Amino acid sequence: MSLSIRYVDLKSCLIKENFICFVPVYDCTGENLANTIVQKLKKNRFKFKFLRGQGYDGGANISLKYRGVRARILNWQPKATYTHCASHRLNLRFLVRDTEKK
Repeated sequence: MSLSIRYVDLKSCLIKENFICFVPVYDCTGENLANTIVQKLKKNRFKFKFLRGQGYDGGANISLKYRGVRARILNWQPKATYTHCASHRLNLRFLVRDTEKK
């Protein structure tokens, strides 16, 4: 799993995005993925009080409303609204178009 953060640089007023790390994951449950994300962010001294959003692909273990990563992160920070990753939406559109042509 790759982990990145996007934030507003208050000095330049620009939106920035930084890659943090690749994380080996062997248990893909929503609980384990959420715990892994939180542990890595804490290790990098990320402050959850500033978290305002979360974006992932649309896998069930990620996006489930009550048990996925989305729900578990919302339990820690209710202001962290979930958004389906726009890049994944583009990939899905092209995949659908390619299969329709065949």
